[in-house]
Amino acid sequence: MKTLFIPPLGTELTLAEDWHFDLYYEHRNESLIEVMGINYKPTGWGDYGKKNWPVVLPAGTTLKVDRIYIRKGGSDFDSVTFFLKGEKTKKKVVDRTYTTFDNGVRTTGKYEYTIPSRGVRFWAKLRDVNKIVMKEE
Repeated sequence: MKTLFIPPLGTELTLAEDWHFDLYYEHRNESLIEVMGINYKPTGWGDYGKKNWPVVLPAGTTLKVDRIYIRKGGSDFDSVTFFLKGEKTKKKVVDRTYTTFDNGVRTTGKYEYTIPSRGVRFWAKLRDVNKIVMKEE
C-alpha cells in the first residue's frame, strides 16, 4: 500500500537514492543544464522543450519544491519546479549517460560539477518526479 504525498510549496526533499530523469532544453532549465556540464547550442525554436538529456542527481541532494503545475487534459505539461540546494564548495562525481545531438551515438562518461550556493531552479515532468525516492524527515 502506498501513501499519496503532495508536498506544499517550500518543502525540502532529500534524495534517498540517485534520481534519474530527463532534463529538457528550456530557458527555465538553463541553470541546471549548465551545472550538469551539458554544452548545447540550440539550432532554433524547434529545439525548445523537445531536446532532452538523461541526467542523474545523486542521493543526498536536497531539492526545494517551488511550483507544481498540473493541467487538466494536458498531462504532457504536468511538472514540478525545484530549487537545487547546495554549497559552493560541495563537489560530487556523477555518472552521466547522454546521446550526442549530431549522430545519435551513446557515450558514457564521468564528470564533476559544483552545486553553487545560489539556488539552481529547474523543472521536471511529473512522470519523472514520481520516481523520486526521498528520505523521511
